[in-house]
Amino acid sequence: MNLLLKYKDKIVSFGLLPIIITLIGIHFFPTTAMLGIGLAISIAGLLYDVLRLKGLNFFLLQGTIGIGICFLLRLFTGYDYIPKNSLTPSLEFMLLICAFIHVTAPEIYRNFLRKFHLNFTSSYLLEAKIIVIFSSVHLIVLFFLYNKLIPFSPENNFGIIYLIPTLIYVICLVVNIIGIQVAAANSPQEQHVIRIIPICNGKIYLAPHSENKSIWDAPIASLFEGPLRKSQRYAKHLVKKHQQNLLRSLYTKKSLSPDLF
Repeated sequence: MNLLLKYKDKIVSFGLLPIIITLIGIHFFPTTAMLGIGLAISIAGLLYDVLRLKGLNFFLLQGTIGIGICFLLRLFTGYDYIPKNSLTPSLEFMLLICAFIHVTAPEIYRNFLRKFHLNFTSSYLLEAKIIVIFSSVHLIVLFFLYNKLIPFSPENNFGIIYLIPTLIYVICLVVNIIGIQVAAANSPQEQHVIRIIPICNGKIYLAPHSENKSIWDAPIASLFEGPLRKSQRYAKHLVKKHQQNLLRSLYTKKSLSPDLF
């Protein structure tokens, strides 16, 4: 969990979580309601990714499309297009189509990001290939088993229909986390220093450096670990945190001395 929190901005597969939750939930809860919950989680994550992070996680998009289609079919047609006990294979097939399109034509995803000025930080191709390979094999084997009319015990039915698709997406998540560990070990995250200097009456105000009182430095200096797109928000937080001390120092001129930089 600490690894997930530390590298939450780099984990591309967090978009797989709504899919995993939905695949598990439709076995234990009413299927239509669970599809609606999974769709709501996917849409919420998608909106946060687009509006706040200025990116588009492919697997959030994949989950929204796949879960959304199954939800609408089950909601408006009942069991006409998705018969009982076939929801998980149907959902897996929808997700497989999205992953297959991304693997065979990744330029569609990149052009979409470029058109809407969204960040492109990950290709998602490795996880998409895993989904295409394993889901294709699973669905083909499942199709032949049902055509041969092999009777399944409840335990085998659970493993073949429900457990295997969930494990496929769990494998994708594990592969991504291991990749992050390897990347972090080979290229540690770069640290950045944020320096904030107040300006008053056209002058930049400096303060004595903590290590050497004869050297003037920025009143606020702090290490920042994280994506540069969030550095401005972190700087605003530092200003707000030290705002009273800065204002008091500017008016009293006790700890700060005016000096043109």
